[in-house]
Amino acid sequence: MAKLLTLVFVFLLLVGSFEMETLVEAATCKVGSATWKGWCEYSDECQKQCREWERYDGGSCEYTFPSEKCICYYEC
Repeated sequence: MAKLLTLVFVFLLLVGSFEMETLVEAATCKVGSATWKGWCEYSDECQKQCREWERYDGGSCEYTFPSEKCICYYEC
């Protein structure tokens, strides 16, 4: 009987830990950089600008018709 209770407890603990991970994950939203001018060629520079100038979590160059643009990321 004790083994069964231990097994059930461990199972519930594992299920609970997987559920907690899904609650902790946050969605990532995108917004075009307000300070970037021109063609975005280097994602490192875009990321630096998004973080330092606009206070977002990060950024990268993405193709948005008709050119590459600097897109900043933040937690929704």
